[in-house]
Amino acid sequence: SQFKNNLQKAISASSTLLGSILLFGVIGYYLKYEFKNDLWFISFLILGSSIGLLIFTSKLVNENLIGIKKIDIFF
Repeated sequence: SQFKNNLQKAISASSTLLGSILLFGVIGYYLKYEFKNDLWFISFLILGSSIGLLIFTSKLVNENLIGIKKIDIFF
């Protein structure tokens, strides 16, 4: 059904966002304790959420889950 298909696409897109935040969060956590500086952790969390949000949004647009037409930016 259409609902099941859209749900699978949404779960795939959201897991990408969560995975990016977790990956960069773990790297930032390691660097925080390696260099004894909290800035690493905060910076990598922001980086992970930014990259994850970009990938998340592009997946939603490419899979047409939100009402925006796909726009080719690169020629």
